Formats: sequence, C-alpha cells, structure tokens
Amino acid sequence: MVLKPVNGLLVNSSNNIIPIVSGQSTRIGHTGGVFNTGGLIFQQPDLSGARITSMMLRLRFETQTLLNGTGRLEVGGFVFNSVNDYRVSTEFTRTGMTGSAQYINIDVVREAELFTHFPSNIAYSIGFYPSNTSNGFLHCNYSLCELRVGYQTFEPRTPDTLQPNGGVNRHPNSEIQLSWRFNRNSSAPRDEQQRSVLQYRVNSGNWQQLNLPNINNSHMFAPGSFASGNSVTWRVQTVSNLGTSEFSEIASFVLASTPPLAPLLVYPVNVAVEAASGALLEWRYNSQYDLRASRFDVRYRISGGNWVNRITNGVTSLLTESITGQSTVEWQVRATGQLGDLGPWSDVAAFWVIGTPQTPVIVAVSSINRPVVTFSAVNAMSWEMMFYNANGDVWSETGDVAFDGSFTYKTEILFPDGNYSVKMRIRNEYGLYSGWAALAFSVSGKFVPDIKLNIVDNNRIGIKLINRIMYDLKTEFYKLEVFRSNAGTDEYIQIEQIMLDKHYKQFDRFIECVYTDFTASPGIKYTYFTRLIENEGNGYSESDKADALVDFNETIIFIKDRPEKLIALTMLAPGEEPKAAEVSRDKVLTKLIGRKRPVTEIGSCESRVLFLSYLCNMLDYEMLTEFALSDGILCLCDRRFGSAFGIISGKVRSVAAEPGYVIVNFVFVETETN
Repeated sequence: MVLKPVNGLLVNSSNNIIPIVSGQSTRIGHTGGVFNTGGLIFQQPDLSGARITSMMLRLRFETQTLLNGTGRLEVGGFVFNSVNDYRVSTEFTRTGMTGSAQYINIDVVREAELFTHFPSNIAYSIGFYPSNTSNGFLHCNYSLCELRVGYQTFEPRTPDTLQPNGGVNRHPNSEIQLSWRFNRNSSAPRDEQQRSVLQYRVNSGNWQQLNLPNINNSHMFAPGSFASGNSVTWRVQTVSNLGTSEFSEIASFVLASTPPLAPLLVYPVNVAVEAASGALLEWRYNSQYDLRASRFDVRYRISGGNWVNRITNGVTSLLTESITGQSTVEWQVRATGQLGDLGPWSDVAAFWVIGTPQTPVIVAVSSINRPVVTFSAVNAMSWEMMFYNANGDVWSETGDVAFDGSFTYKTEILFPDGNYSVKMRIRNEYGLYSGWAALAFSVSGKFVPDIKLNIVDNNRIGIKLINRIMYDLKTEFYKLEVFRSNAGTDEYIQIEQIMLDKHYKQFDRFIECVYTDFTASPGIKYTYFTRLIENEGNGYSESDKADALVDFNETIIFIKDRPEKLIALTMLAPGEEPKAAEVSRDKVLTKLIGRKRPVTEIGSCESRVLFLSYLCNMLDYEMLTEFALSDGILCLCDRRFGSAFGIISGKVRSVAAEPGYVIVNFVFVETETN
C-alpha cells in the first residue's frame, strides 16, 4: 500500500460580495448547478482502479459580516456536477458592523470505503448557511486552499490457463486457436482489461510479438502458419487500467499429424440381437484433436466367415444386411480424422444374432425296448420329442426337457417290438423353436422270459401273487415289478419291486416268485399285473391281468416282513369303539417305467392315528407288547379301516378282565413305507 499526497491546483478568483438570504444556501462561485471560473477547481491525476484511503480538504479564509448574527459555514464536494456528494460544516458567530477578519480552518476527511471510483476532475465549493433570519452581506476572502488524497495502488496480474500447452499435437494444415484467461485483480476496485500482447517463437527462434487490440483473450493462426515437425512456444500479457502485467508462464505445442484414436464400440457388444432387418452397429469417435471424423471404415464377419468391408462418411452407425438364424458376428471400426490422418482399428467386438434355431439332427435310435435317441443341436436350451407307432398314434412324448449337455435320451417307457418314428425340435434361450427333425426306427428288444401270474385269495391276511417265470434266468439281476389298480380302472400304481437275485425258487422248467399284498383293503376288488425287466431296463415281459378280492372280519396285526407271526383280534372291549384321527397331505408317487401309459399316481395320502381297544388272551397281549417294542413296520388289516402300515405308539396298556384275558388299549400310527 502506497500513500501519495496530491496537492490541488487553485484557480484564482476575485472577492465576492454575496447576499445572505434567510433560509437559503449561498455558495460562492456556483450558480445554477454549473461551476464558473470563480469556483474552487481541483485538478487531480487519474486514480481509477486505486482505492482511496483518505482525503483532506484544508481551507483558510476570511469572513466579514455586514450584519450582526450567527451563521454556518459548509464545504461541499461535487463530482462531475452531480448532486451534493458530501458536506461538512462549522458554526460561527459574528457581531459588529465592521468586525475584523475571521480565519476559519476546516479539515474534511473522507472514509476510504466510501470511494469506489475517484475521477480525474473534482469540483469543490464553499457555501454559507445563515442560522438566523437576518438579511445581510458576507464578505469572503480566502488565503489558503489545499486538498490531500491518500490512496492504494494495485498491480495487474499475469494471464493464466494457456491452451494449447503440451499434451496433444496441432496439425499444421488446420487452424490453431490459442486461448488464455484474463486474471482479474479482484482486490482492486476496478480492473478492466484493455488489450493483450502475444509473443511466440518457432523452435528456438526469435520472439515474434502481436498486439491484440481486442479483449477476447484468444488468437487464431490460419492453416499453414507453421510447418510440420516444429514446436511453437508462446506467452501472453494483458494491459488493463492498472497497467501492463508481466508475461505469463510459457506454453508450447508440437506441429505434427493428428490421427484419431481407435473408435469406442458402443452397440451391440456381448449381447444378443434380432437382426432379420439388419443389425445396427454404433460407435463413438475418439480423438484428442478434432470433434468429428471425415470417414469410418467398418468391417464385420458372420460366424467366422470372410470380412465384409463398409465405409461411412463420418456417420457413427451402420446397418448391416439381414442376418437370419443363430450366428456370432464380429466387428470393428477405424476412423480417419478431419484432416485426413488414419487411426488404428478398434478391438474386435462380438454379438449374437437370435432367430429361429437350426433344426436338430436325429443321428440314430437304438432298437432296444427302451430306445436311446442320439441327436445333435446348436444353441439348445431345451428340447422335446414325440414318438409314434406304426398307425401314426402318439405312443410317447417328453414335453419340454431342459438341455443338460447330453445329446442322448433314453425313453422312460418300454416299447414293444415293432416299427416307430420319432420327431424332435429344440428351443433356444429366447423361447424360439426350431423346425421338427424326424427319423423312423424299429424296435427288436432283447429276449426276456415269459411270466405267468396266479392269484390266491387269503381271506385273513391279503392277496398272494404267484409269479412263474417260464425260462431259466441267464442273469441274477432281473427285476420284478408288481402293479395294482382298482378293478374297472386303468390307474395302476407300483406297489412292489423285487430283485430276483434272492427272492425266487427255482424249479425244473420255471422260476417262482411269490409276493403277498398285505395292503389290500377288505371288500375292494383289485386288478394286478407283474412285469419282468432285465437288469439294464432295456427289455421286459408282462403277465396277463388278474382280479382278486380279500375279505376278513377280524382285526389282524403282524410285522410286515414276518407275516407268519400275526395276532387276530376278534373281540372288542366292552363299551369301547375304535376312534381314528386323520390328517391329509399331498403325495406324489414315484414315476415308474411302464408301457403306453405311465403308471404314476398323484393323490392324497391319509396319515391316520387309530385308538384301539380289544379283549385278548395273555399270549396275544405279550405279542402286542413285543410288536410295540419292535423296530419293524407293522401291518394292520381291519374291515373298518382297511389296511395300514405303521407302528404302535407308546406302550400297550392292559386292564384285568375275566380269568385269562385282559383288555388292551394301544395307539396305532400310520407311517410311510416303500
């Protein structure tokens, strides 16, 4: 901060006799708002942009009133003939007609913060304001007038943010725009840019200077101003009302070709698209030097085929030709810059075209009774097959099966020997189906022995099925399956599966396997058949169907695997009736290998809790207690409840009755069993 005293220059004027009018202001040397030569005029240097820190106006003058009275002397400052900007006053008293001269000194101090602009021309005047109503005349003669101003000056700041500066090249055949920022001195009351000075040199040559009269803070060099391979160094300074700044830091750029970077591939990249009307390829121009390209080279290939080359005139998209079927498309792009410099190819991007998948190929079908279909397919998420017999009727169908990576399918049902055909289609991940593939085949299965079924009703226990296999077994791993349905219906369920390596008796010309169905409910007629399947499940034979009915009046309970050890309970306890609590739940039985119709059943299984009370002898009581402690599954047969598998829950309780008998109470809980 620099304080500089500045003396005002006084313009002489003659003495003035000015009448004093009551209630009015009288100013010396000022009439009608215009300063005349008789006023006090102070010529100041230009302090624009400086901050005023102090101002002092010192006046010394003589007054001689022609009237007795009091008055008030006011000094006012006027800026460019504007309204009164500031005034300060002092009171005085004068008596006598011819009083001696009175000298008055007034110091006017102006606060710095009141000033935002200090002009070069300031006019001040002196005025008298009477404090009474007396009229009279005032004689004024000044002998001293001095104005002192203190102010703070500010230096201009150097420009900054010069561009271009390193980093990227500039093409010699293009316009080269230089730009910078006027760094305003925010501390100064006013810092107004007036012009700029630009200096530049090529390589290490002499500085060249350009005086730029505008305040745009930029300059454009025309194409061809510089030669390729050179470097340009430049700097700039600005001139404002505060003065001329120092030169900025040095900036530089290199003159060379400006090829663009590889374009950025936007879409489609690693996605699947429908391209029956063509695939729209989109990318972004990527350059450090210019905003647009003069040309793009595009190439793509379908499923590894030959590259297809296309050109666009600066447009950042391209529509390919129609692409049908499922395929993989690879593509890439390169750009030519606005001034003709060729950039590199982008990385190769890929996308997948969706559409109707290719029809699968049925390679072969085996001739066994459970045929195995071998096929090939591309982009399959699932598949389905339909099998037809010689009459064209649907023999079997798979529905939609998720593809698990295996290209073989073994049928789930057995096919009798004969002629058939199969057709197949696939579905891709977008839910689109292929066309149907078809193939005819014949079934000529392995030889499996015939089986004869005889049924013996056991009215007390169940239904005994005697299976006679009319041929010597060549393997120990044949499997016998037992199926049952209510008579008159065709809804069979598998009730047993027996491995014949240990459950048969061998005779001279046949092998016999006996199975007793303890689960048959009394009073219901059933239809049975059995099936013999060779160990790999590829060949089979079936018995004829046979009907049977079991009926009994007594309650029978025995261990399932030891039916010979049973208890027959015939007498209810006096005054007791069995009570049953039933809880239903859904149950899906295992899907089984069958012929034309799968032997599956979806229904409701009742889990029952039976509260039973009987009169029995001591031997039966002891056996019931043994059953309660056994780990085996018990079978309970009763006309009222049918047949049920389960366990005795808790203990068998007894109460003494007539000699040799007890009344037993126990709880039978039905459980699952194979």
